[in-house]
Amino acid sequence: PLLPKVLLRKIAASAGCHVYTKFPGQVVQCNEHVGIFFHADGPCEINLPHRATRVIELYSGTVVGENCDAITLQARRNHAILLHFPKQQ
Repeated sequence: PLLPKVLLRKIAASAGCHVYTKFPGQVVQCNEHVGIFFHADGPCEINLPHRATRVIELYSGTVVGENCDAITLQARRNHAILLHFPKQQ
């Protein structure tokens, strides 16, 4: 049987893994990129693993945050975003 996603998130957080969001959806991360497929509508807080000079939503090219370690976006169910967040120098 599959473990519920809420339980998996708690296990990951207690093991020291970075949890990008508590919002329902799928998260995939690689280096300074994170992709999220949303399972619901509403405000989604995304916590970055470090402070970023800027956060760019790559599908649209829109800058969605600057000099930040967290952003909040309006999620739409069954839509995806891809973020790029370079570290501050």
